[in-house]
Amino acid sequence: MFPKKRWSQPDESKTMVAECPESLMQGAVDEYLALKRLKYYRIPDGFFRWIKMKAPAGIQKWFFGMFGGQPDNTVIIPLGDGLALALLLELKTQDSKGRAIGKLHGKQKWEGEEWKVCRSVDEAIKEIDKFEKIAEEYKKLLTP
Repeated sequence: MFPKKRWSQPDESKTMVAECPESLMQGAVDEYLALKRLKYYRIPDGFFRWIKMKAPAGIQKWFFGMFGGQPDNTVIIPLGDGLALALLLELKTQDSKGRAIGKLHGKQKWEGEEWKVCRSVDEAIKEIDKFEKIAEEYKKLLTP
């Protein structure tokens, strides 16, 4: 009757006015990752638009099949001996009261349950710091 998946998500906004645009959130998180000197991968939304407008149909199909539905940032911390730990970080917007505006879409819906979805820059920074601590603990366990 009440799916568990809905319980963990914030209520949907009635105003649908974002507290901070996702592009500004993404820029702030990118700056923070650069400041921390963490390796991360991100394909900007503008590049997806460029592929859609300029690339041949076959390349579009391959590119969107391979890279569509990925989280905004994939942060990677090497653990040693060829192993690494990854944080799958997705940014979505919220209104001033913390209610959801941005939603997971397309492929994100099935893979998104495994991701950390952050609705503010502060929340993303907390998750990145927590991820760094976890990675350090794993490094200690793996070093003889």
